[in-house]
Amino acid sequence: MPLALHLGALVLLLFHTASLEAGEIKEITVEIASGKVFLTCPEEKSEWWDKKSDLGTSRILDISAPDDLLEIERGKEFSCGEKKSKSWRIYLKVKGCKDCVELSLGLGAGIIVADLLLTLGVLLLVYFCSQKQPGLFRPGAPRRQRLQGQQADHPPPVPNPDYEPIRKGQGEVYAGLAPQAF
Repeated sequence: MPLALHLGALVLLLFHTASLEAGEIKEITVEIASGKVFLTCPEEKSEWWDKKSDLGTSRILDISAPDDLLEIERGKEFSCGEKKSKSWRIYLKVKGCKDCVELSLGLGAGIIVADLLLTLGVLLLVYFCSQKQPGLFRPGAPRRQRLQGQQADHPPPVPNPDYEPIRKGQGEVYAGLAPQAF
């Protein structure tokens, strides 16, 4: 008798393993889009429930009410299937926002490429504008070339009178300001 029990368990295990390899494992799928959460039960004829109440009899559960979304942010367990037979459970904790925008791969890549092209355009604009107007004070250029806009007749402007050199008779007034050794 024990040998038959072991053989039966072995055959059952082999069939279970074969069904796993065939891809017969079914799971609840979760989709999040535009402020809504969609849960899809793997069974065709199924119903949804949680610990408190029944949620629906369709295969897809649509969670979009603000109160329900707030509960999901804290975490909530959902079950689907047939209550008396096979059922699946999922613990869901999803955080979303009201004004979120879905960013697809193409849109993200487009934004990055547009930013790079705009930056390259500004770089080229600055480069070509700076070549058209040579600097007035380039190192190594003669003094006369530097002063193209000024006429040679006019002397340089008078320095600020606040910084005039000390006259002969005023040296004593400022003599006390000289640095002293300690």
